[in-house]
Amino acid sequence: SVPPGWAHAGRVPPGQPVQLTFALRQRGAARLARLVQAVSDPQSPRYGQYLSLEQLRDLVQPSPATLMTVLKWLQGHGVEDCRSVTTLDFLECYLPASTAERLLPGAEFHRYVQGQQSLVRSPLPYSVPAELAEHLDFVGGLHRFPTERRAASRARKEPQLAPQLARASFHLGVTPAVLRQRYNMTGGDVGLLPNNSQACAQ
Repeated sequence: SVPPGWAHAGRVPPGQPVQLTFALRQRGAARLARLVQAVSDPQSPRYGQYLSLEQLRDLVQPSPATLMTVLKWLQGHGVEDCRSVTTLDFLECYLPASTAERLLPGAEFHRYVQGQQSLVRSPLPYSVPAELAEHLDFVGGLHRFPTERRAASRARKEPQLAPQLARASFHLGVTPAVLRQRYNMTGGDVGLLPNNSQACAQ
């Protein structure tokens, strides 16, 4: 659904460029979950031995069959302007709206505006051909809108709000301070080993 503050500005012309992200089916997800647990467990011999981006790529990159099937499908519709990420599991492609609608039956691209911002999104669900379903996890760039980032300053300007309502009106992300508060930790709980590190994933 369209979030508050965004106004519908009509359907885009067929030649309007759109950017879509195709999430290719990863391999090794179960092994990755075990590795995440191991590097996070102080009792594990793998504790703190984080994977490099290249090691992560070798673990999760899609199968050659998945990559070739998706590329052949895209190229069959004339989609050539695509870039991949290091882990090879996402393809970011630029294509005309009319081509995107043929690729993804059900999708229909419209423009939405909020102040100086302008986005092209589909208010309708999409589908993919049955032969692609096992090779794609999802297609991004159709439905989601940017997170409202002005809510924090708005909450500060409205002190009449109850504190719990002001806190609930925005989300600043997960930081070490948030984790310490959530798990009732203090500065004294921080490990002193030289290889101790902390990361936040969202």
